[in-house]
Order: sequence, then structure tokens, then C-alpha cells
Amino acid sequence: MRPSTRRWSAAIGVAAVAVIGAVALVLVPDQPQNSDLGAAPASAETRRVASTMPPTRDVVVDVADRVAPGAAPSATDMRADTTVRLTEPVAAVVPVEPTPFVPSVQAAEPLPEPSIVVPADDPVAHGAAAARALVDASPAAREAVATNAVLPVDDVVDELAIDPLLFVGRDGMVGSIEPMVDEHSGSRHDHGDHDHHESEDHQPGDEPVDSRPVAEHGALEASAAIIDPAAAAAPADALALHSRPSARRTVYLDLDGHRVEGEWWNWAYEIDAFESGPYDIDGDPSTFSTTERNRIIEIWERVADDYAPFDVNVTTQDPGVEALRRTSPTDDSYGTRVVITSTDWYWDAQATRIGGIALVNVFSSSRDHSAFVFAGNLSGGAAKEVSDAASHESGHNFGLRHDGSPAGSYYRGHGQWGSIMGAPYSRAITHWSAGEYPGADNQEDDLDMIAAHTGYIDDDHDGAAPTPIGQGVTSGVLTNPDDVDAFALELGGADASISVRPRRPWSNVHTSVVVRDESGAIVAKSRPSSAVDWRVDIDVPPGRARLTIEVGPEGWSTPADGFVRYGALGAFDLFVEVGEPSATTRSTTVADPTTSTTTSTTTRTTTPTTTPAGRPPAQPNADDNEFGGFVAMEPLRLADSRRSLRVVALAPGATQRVEVAGRAGIPDEVLAVAANVTVVGADRNGFVAVYRCAPGVPEVSSLNVRPGRPVANHAIVALDDTGQLCVYSTVRGDVVIDITSYFSSTGVDGLHPVRPVRLVDTRDTDPIVPDVSTPVDVTSTGVVPPGAVAAVFNIASVRPGTEGWVRIVPCGETPNEASTNEVSTLNTVRGRVVTNSAIVPLSSAGTVCIESNRVGDVIVDLTGYLAPDGLRLQPIDSSRVFDTRDGRRSIFSALSTAGGAPLQIGGFGNAPDGVAAVSFNLTAVRPANDGYLTAWPCSPSSNPGRPDTSNVNYPGGINAVANGVTVGAVDGHVCLYNHRRADVIVDVTAVWRKERVLSRRLRAL
Repeated sequence: MRPSTRRWSAAIGVAAVAVIGAVALVLVPDQPQNSDLGAAPASAETRRVASTMPPTRDVVVDVADRVAPGAAPSATDMRADTTVRLTEPVAAVVPVEPTPFVPSVQAAEPLPEPSIVVPADDPVAHGAAAARALVDASPAAREAVATNAVLPVDDVVDELAIDPLLFVGRDGMVGSIEPMVDEHSGSRHDHGDHDHHESEDHQPGDEPVDSRPVAEHGALEASAAIIDPAAAAAPADALALHSRPSARRTVYLDLDGHRVEGEWWNWAYEIDAFESGPYDIDGDPSTFSTTERNRIIEIWERVADDYAPFDVNVTTQDPGVEALRRTSPTDDSYGTRVVITSTDWYWDAQATRIGGIALVNVFSSSRDHSAFVFAGNLSGGAAKEVSDAASHESGHNFGLRHDGSPAGSYYRGHGQWGSIMGAPYSRAITHWSAGEYPGADNQEDDLDMIAAHTGYIDDDHDGAAPTPIGQGVTSGVLTNPDDVDAFALELGGADASISVRPRRPWSNVHTSVVVRDESGAIVAKSRPSSAVDWRVDIDVPPGRARLTIEVGPEGWSTPADGFVRYGALGAFDLFVEVGEPSATTRSTTVADPTTSTTTSTTTRTTTPTTTPAGRPPAQPNADDNEFGGFVAMEPLRLADSRRSLRVVALAPGATQRVEVAGRAGIPDEVLAVAANVTVVGADRNGFVAVYRCAPGVPEVSSLNVRPGRPVANHAIVALDDTGQLCVYSTVRGDVVIDITSYFSSTGVDGLHPVRPVRLVDTRDTDPIVPDVSTPVDVTSTGVVPPGAVAAVFNIASVRPGTEGWVRIVPCGETPNEASTNEVSTLNTVRGRVVTNSAIVPLSSAGTVCIESNRVGDVIVDLTGYLAPDGLRLQPIDSSRVFDTRDGRRSIFSALSTAGGAPLQIGGFGNAPDGVAAVSFNLTAVRPANDGYLTAWPCSPSSNPGRPDTSNVNYPGGINAVANGVTVGAVDGHVCLYNHRRADVIVDVTAVWRKERVLSRRLRAL
């Protein structure tokens, strides 16, 4: 435990006391201890004294060198500022032998008779009023309140004086009210102390942009272009989830409604038995929708992640009240209930909206003391906010107090980090804390105080005796700041690739990795290069017989803008590959050699193939005269490796062919397809290329992937003479390919490019809501004429509350089963802008509809439409025409030009001269800050200026992010604008031209 500047802690450990007369209370500051709480017996050198206070809190002092047994300590033996004084001799203490784990902090208990005077208009006394009531109470009542609060009396008064949301009941029970979080502003409503949300870099034309957090609706693992039917069983199990089924302590997340009868809340607030309704976000409390079940799963996952180090079962399945009550000192199976409800009994009782309420130190109570999370008051029931509140309220049940300051009783965090016992709703990473951030006013040891009730889980991998492992995936759990999980890997001289990552991008765990050789010397060490969604990669060259891999908690940056290792705990996965090649020499858009630091190793990199600056000659294509017209179709799932549908799982360096023509309703004569390609469960940063099959792999990428998050992108892909396309990958993972339309020689509709225009921006109106189709009249703009059959869109999801999906479909038409159950346009990522493009058929009325499974803002930009007499698509072999990283077209450097810069596409790579529009994959690589890329038609002599649109939105610090773009060209040129400084890559996949009819006739002769 850490020394405290103001706090006092409950003693942990049980001592047998031989009582000689009355025992008085002794209080001392915390002392550093190395033993696990609850397991260390008193030593012969250290006598411990206990108070006559109830056994809910044993307060102890080291007195061996200062106080003789049976004698009272002097004033100098006590902390100088305590108001408690000893008046009777102290009992002698007998050392105790080690015993099996038992909770060392027992539950708060009410006074035998109500003795605390509360205001006449309030059932409990809050803040300063409670402090005054405590001062006026009897000494016995004050001591009982202090026991219940797990604090000495003077500190209880201090706490109440500075925290208006703490309260004391008439019977001495102590509790806390948590403020609500506004759904639209993200602000906490807590007596005028509001959060400030800074604007970041956003979409063009809206600076600053409304960055309000939005309640999420969506599957935790839903991928862009995927609403996964294979995951249908998971929502069905939402109310039967268990994090540690074998544990004898329980945190029950009660989400299906709870009858509150005979509880402390009924007595204190003088309200009859009532029903606290279920978690409900769609207005139908009678049933849980799939969206609600998916959100419940995420709430449970987040809370379970917070409690991963402890021997406690976080569950959504009702264990029964007797499994939560501690009926006797020998009962070791009990826990607490956190009622997560969308009804608000506190509003009915007090006419005040709050986010939650809980009693302090009641985890091991003989009564069922429910804590409450009022989901409807927390960003509309957002999973992040609800889970933060659930961990916070259950923390109070364990006896934890608020982490406060700077400038308030709830610390809101900094950067990406926040303390669970503060108010971390706007922070991506949350940890238990020991007050190690600047200005902290609470240095209590959260971990040890929780473990005093539950114990820690057993060490799964001993740091001194490494666990033997082989190639594959090994899991581990870090349980305390000094825990090191060690693994022994036999190499036999082969090389090895080592990777560590969290289970979820937002997980508490954050690790370093140290690799040692057989002599114990360090051969490599690395730590994450980001606070969230991180990974640690190390490549070890051949030549060593065996390695020891050590994984331990790691902080991020400094305590002022990051976090220390104290709370960076939980589950991680260790990936090991032995005997695989360690590098490639192809140019890619993904490798980032700065993500790890190594010693005597080779970091996994991909060396770009450089091309001298200047004009590379256009390469001939076998189908140079083959042109295709657009044909609309219902979106369908062509391939899905998770179901072994036409493809298998991706493997590094592997290429697989996918049959397209003549499959799934696609005709034999198809020349190219418009596809959404999604990678799910990638094991590392990398890329996937989808291209027309040919000898060798082209120097292009179709999408850049990261571990732990589905990534999708739209692409127009030419087919080879057999009607197949090829998929190449640098990662392991699953791949899904959805076809949204195709191009054939018999198609009659062509592309009419337009100057990009913004059609929809819900930040200016109302967000998209679940289960509602929001129509957009495309023809009403005057840009798209009546009779157009489809339009080309760029769609952005803007910083939603959590993961989910968005799709854009024709209005007024009934999609088939595939498009209804599987296909979407993009997946959302909490707090980020995610973009994708799509060619979408228009309804007969010229409309499309936007649909989503979560509340959130979307932006839709139009870049063209499909109609007769338009440009026809000319399939080409994909080729890279622009790459600022290796000096190719070096006049652009790392593209950052205020007004945009014209880029010639025609005549470069495989793009022929004379193109009137172009489809390409646009990638931003390693941007330093959040920003966006915009493309539009222009030429060196004709540039109408940058439109108020965007094509790629990138977050700072990410390795790479890409989006498919289809845009008009002027004399073979397009303009590119970069909002921030970043490397930019352009890979052309198709061009659009007027069909050369004569050439086609000559070829037919």
C-alpha cells in the first residue's frame, strides 16, 4: 500500500485479540506493505491492535517498538491531526498463523437506532449538511459512521465537506450519488461542475465540429459490411454471461428488472416496494432486441475487464438473493447486485436526475443492498458510460471512495485515461487508481481494498518459472503492478515473431515485453506505441536455441498526460510464430518500423520499392479495349472465410483465388465488380490486396487492417479471363467479400462524375436512430437528374458512442435476406470518424435510405451518378501511381498543400491516357494528427477550388487508413487536399472513359 497524504486505510488481515478491558481506537497513516492484502498474518516483531469498533473495519498500528503490550500509546504514537483520542488501555495482541483467505473488511451495518439528524426535506444528509450532522451526533454514532465509511471520523467529516454527493442516512449508512451524463453534450450534471469537451480535427467545412458523444447501438464485433448471422447465438446468451464461474464472490449486473422490496432504499427514502424496470433503449421493456443484447454484452465485457485481476465472477445471470447475501462469518459465497435500469425511482422520489447511487462498504453484507445505475441518464444508455458507472457503483460497495481533483470531487481524467472512481466517461481507458496522477486527493489502494473482499486470482504464469509454450496463441492475466508472466520458447535455431495485444482496444491491460536468451541476457524489449488499440511486435532472427518472454504491466507517457502501470492489468494474448520469414521487400502501405524498440533483433518491416521520380510508362492491359456498363443488383455475400464460403482464412504471404463470374447470381460475362471487402480478427497491422489475378502480386493494397477491429473498404475489382479475383494478405484473419453491383459489356448505364457535394450532415439536424430508415432525395439536389439508376457516395460515421454499423440502401424496396441480415456499408468505431464509399442503386423516386443499429451522426457526400450515356468502366490491372514515402512523384513530398494539388493519373501506372474519371484506393499513412483527405476533378489549368467534402478521415497516430474513391478527372488529372501532414498513396483500380466503339468493332472482326 502507498503512503497517504490525507487518507487512512482499513487494516487488512485478521488478528486474534486477547481483550483486557475496553479497547480504544488507534489510527495511523498507511504504511508501505508488500504482502497481498488479506493474506499476511501479524509477525512476531509487529504487534497489532484492534478497536472495539464492529468488525467491519479493523484499524491497526505498528506499535512493537513504541508501545508495550497492555499500555496506551502516547499522543506522539498517533497521527497529530486526528480528533480521536485513546482513553483506555490497549489490548495485548497475539500473533496469528496463516489461514485460508477470508474477507478482512466486513460490511457496514446500520445503527441499532436512527441517530443521525437529517434535513427535514431530505431522507438523507448530503455533503456539508451530513458533516454538520456527524459533528452533532453522539461519539458512538460518529464511530459507527466512520466504520461504515472505512475512514476515521475526522476524514469522514472532511470527505462530506468537499463532496456534496456523498450522503449519510439516519442510521449511519454512507452512500454516494453519481451525476447523470447528458446524451447530447456529454456533460455531467453535478452542481455546476461541468466537463469541457475540446474540439479536434474534423470534417472540412465544420471547424470546430460538434464532438458530442452519442449513445451507441450495435454489435460489439460487427464488421463493416457485416451484420454477422454467425454471431446470433451470442446475443441470446446476453443474460447468462460469466467472467469466472468458479469464483465464490459475485458482482451481478442485473439488467432484466428487479423488485426493490424491504431494502435500505425503501426504508431510507420512505417508498413502498417498486419495480425497477429492465435495461431498455428502444422503448419496449417487454423484450430485449438484438441491439440491446449486443449492448449488454459490451457492458458486461467492460465491467469484467475492470475486475479481471480479482477472484470474482461478473455475471449477467441472476444467482439468486441467497448467493449475494453473506449469511454468517463462515459463508464464503456472496456478492453484490448492480441494478442497471432504464426507469428512475430516484427521480420519482427526489425529482432529480442522477446517473447512479450506491452504499459504501456493503459487499459482504447480510442484506441485499442493491446499487443502481440509471442507464437512461447516461448518454441514453451508452455501453461505455453504463459500464463505467457499474464498475464505479460496485467499487463503492467494496468500500472505495471518490477519486477527486483537480478542481473537483470527481476527477475527470486527462488525455485518454480516467480513474474508475472518478468520472472517466469521456476517456477511452479506465483504471483502478492509487492516486498517482497530479493533484490526486485520494491515495487509497483500490486494488488491495477490492482484493480484501475477493482475493486476487492465482498467478497463471510464474515470473520465476516460465511456462513452456510453442507456436500459436497463449493467454495470460496480469493481476498486480509487479506481476510478470514469463514464457519459455524452444526455437532450435529458428527465427520467431512475437506479438502481444489486448483482447479489446479499450482493455485496461497495457504491457511491455522483454525477450531474453538462454543466458538471461536481454535480446529485445518493446512497449506499446499507443495507449489504446495497441500491440507489441518483436522479431527475433535465427540462431538461438530458446527464449524467455516476459510480459508485465506498462504505463503510458507520464502520469500527467498518460497513466502509470498500477491499473494497467488484465488479460492479454501472446502470439508466437516460429520459422516464418521475417520480412518482405514489397512496397506496402502498412509497415511501421517505429512501433517497437529492439536490441539484436530485426523489427518486422516492409521495404518500399522505389521508383525514380518522374513519369512511369503506362503498362498495356490485355483487355485494353474491354468496356463495361453498370448493372445494379441486390447486395449479396459472395465469400466469407468464417463459414468457409468460397474462401479460407487469410494467412501471411498467401494468395487465394475467388470465383465470381457465374456464382451467386452474377452472370458469366461480368468484367468487374463493385465489392465491399472486410477483414475480421486480424492478428497484426497489415494489408490485404484484392486484384485481378495475374502472375505475381501487384504493388497495391485494398485495405489496411489493425488487430482487434474489423476493417472494410469499397473497391472496383477487375476479373481475370476465368471470372476470378485474387486476395493477398500480410496478416492472419478472416475475410468477407460482399458484391454490390457489377459491370458487363451488356450494361447500358455509365458514370456521370460531378463536383463532390455534401448531401447529408446530421450534426446540423438530428442523428440517425436505430430501426428507422432516413430517406435522402438524391434528385432534389439538381445535380442528379430523374432517371438516374444509381449514385456514388462517400459515407462517414462521425464519432459515435460505440461500435455498430451503418448502411445506405434504396428506399421503398424490400431487400433480400442477404442485404437485410448481412450486408452494411461501414462499421462504426467509438469516438472516431470512419469512412467508406459505395455505389448504391436509387429507388424509382430517386431516393436512398440511411439505416443504422445505433444512434449517431452520419455524413453523405455525392461524387457521381450512373445513368445512360455515361462513361463506361475500363478494367485495368491495379497499380500504384503515387506514393510520397519513397519519393515517387516526389514533387508532392508528404502531401500538405493548402489549396490542393493536381495529380496526373492518366498515363501513369496502368492507367491509360484520356481518362475522364478514375477509381482508386486513397491511403493516409502515419499521420501525426487527426485530419482528412479530399479528392475532386481538376487540372493544372482548371481548378474550381476544394469542395466542402472529404474522402478519407484519419486519426492521428494510426498506422494507415484507406478508402475507395471514384471521382471525375480533367485531362487525366484529379486534385488532392490533405488537411494535416501525412504520407499519401494512390492505387488505381479502374478508369472510366467513353467507349472506343471502333476498336471494339475491329476486335470483333
